[in-house]
Amino acid sequence: MIDTHLNKSRECSLLFIPAIMKTRADAKMELISTQWQAIPYLSPKENLFLGVQKKHFDPAYLDSLYQQFDVKTAFMKKNEELTPFETVKLQFLHELLLHKKKIAFDDVCASFSVTETQAFLALCKQITQQEQLSISIYTSDPALTKLDGKAI
Repeated sequence: MIDTHLNKSRECSLLFIPAIMKTRADAKMELISTQWQAIPYLSPKENLFLGVQKKHFDPAYLDSLYQQFDVKTAFMKKNEELTPFETVKLQFLHELLLHKKKIAFDDVCASFSVTETQAFLALCKQITQQEQLSISIYTSDPALTKLDGKAI
């Protein structure tokens, strides 16, 4: 399930999201934004696996996720060289590896190109169906709120 929610301004978004997070604390919804608090001396791949028990994952499954998320080029970069799109994909993959079933994105598409937004929405649709996730996308873009969750 993918929900989109319109926020009239960035300030509204910052006030609105924590209220939802407090009321849904028991649901364990994870919030992803373009600002990733990665540990600077670790590589993007090392940051991806923080808190994840890698030995519990089949290498073939991990390779298929790397391919779906298209993150292999991001692994070769430094954290400060990552694009907002790569940052969001790595956080999304991190939450998936932590077995999170409810994920919220805070106005991430505002930092993406049209092509990246289309790729992001397609990835969200594919992963929700494959992993039975619930995704909410909070956005300041009114065009995204007009999308029906089934059409994404």
